[in-house]
Amino acid sequence: MNKTKYWIWLTLVFGIGSRRVWQIMSMFETAEKAFFALKKGVNGLNLSQREMRIIKNTDLSNAEYIINVCEKNNIGICAYDSKTYPLQLKNIYVPPAVLYYRGNIHCVLGTPTVTVVGTRSASEYSIRTTERICRELAANGVIIVSGFAVGTDITANMAAVNIGRPTVCVMGCGVDVNYPRENFGYRREILENGGVFISEYPPGTPARSSNFPRRNRILSALGRIAVIFQAAERSGSLITAGFAAEQGREVFTLPPADIMNPAYKGNSDLIRDGASVLLGAESILECFESNAPLHDEINSESENILKRNGTDLFEEGIASVAGADSDDRLMKLSSYMENKRELYSETADEISVIDNEANLNDIQRNIVEILKAGDADIDEIALQMDIDASEIATELTEMEMTGAVKALPGKRFSIGRT
Repeated sequence: MNKTKYWIWLTLVFGIGSRRVWQIMSMFETAEKAFFALKKGVNGLNLSQREMRIIKNTDLSNAEYIINVCEKNNIGICAYDSKTYPLQLKNIYVPPAVLYYRGNIHCVLGTPTVTVVGTRSASEYSIRTTERICRELAANGVIIVSGFAVGTDITANMAAVNIGRPTVCVMGCGVDVNYPRENFGYRREILENGGVFISEYPPGTPARSSNFPRRNRILSALGRIAVIFQAAERSGSLITAGFAAEQGREVFTLPPADIMNPAYKGNSDLIRDGASVLLGAESILECFESNAPLHDEINSESENILKRNGTDLFEEGIASVAGADSDDRLMKLSSYMENKRELYSETADEISVIDNEANLNDIQRNIVEILKAGDADIDEIALQMDIDASEIATELTEMEMTGAVKALPGKRFSIGRT
């Protein structure tokens, strides 16, 4: 924590999310050395008159005061060189010099993460699909990262929480600021389920509109994949999508419910510009399979975290890797993560059964009963139910969208898994 105060001081002098911090840091090995050089007025730093004035008037006690406030309010701090600093943020354009957090920041380290964003005034179609897909992702061990806004964001966050999984909320204000007020009641549940609130803004910083575009670069980077569920033409979600693309993340977007609806103009534009079409949770889970680049990236990060920190940053169960050499640790870690993934998959299957019973209409339930005996095409189902094939086709389309059934080659269908 003693070194962290120098990083905080740099943000107080040059500003939150300022590239000047990194221009200065490119000349020094540590934030501490940068502090003393700046205070001594070392030549060659190309400081403006305003910067020199702020440096002179900003004492280290200002940073120490912030640290004290955090300690009193159970707020953690990790600077760029901290062991708990998320590696996903290390190489982005203007990485946050300091992160403030409340909760379990370890949940975002060395794990599969997906950033989910969308409009605050999301349609019923978008909300239903967001909840469904995010729940399955969380059940399969993926950490959902979102912005804690009303609408899409909180739907994504709570889809994870409702099955006992952690979620990450990236804030455009201090983590102790109750914004938005509508979501205040969800905070305790998120924290109790191992989630975390993260911000580069110190405690008490209000939610100014100018904070959120800057916040979005962190939001996009923490997720190894970005998903945009609903975006109008000038939606702030498109800023996050742009950051994600610049950071080398794959961007998925939900197919518009109506291509003529301006509420989905952003989705259509993203698809036109090369974003991947989101057809279900499987589209994303495939990106984390053992033969995918993201799988290797996550394993590499996990190994680095073990080397830097030992086993204390992992969930219960990972302690079994202690005392082994590096290669053996990674092997045991991979085995542990695979076992955990199988557990989440079983949870997903249970969720699917519950959802099928709760959310399907009578016709759809009868279709499920028929498909339990094996896959079938529309005509076969229509014949057994004595219902017009066009009506069966309509029901199957809706069921496929929600994941209750899965389309197979030859226009056949089987029971799906959400």
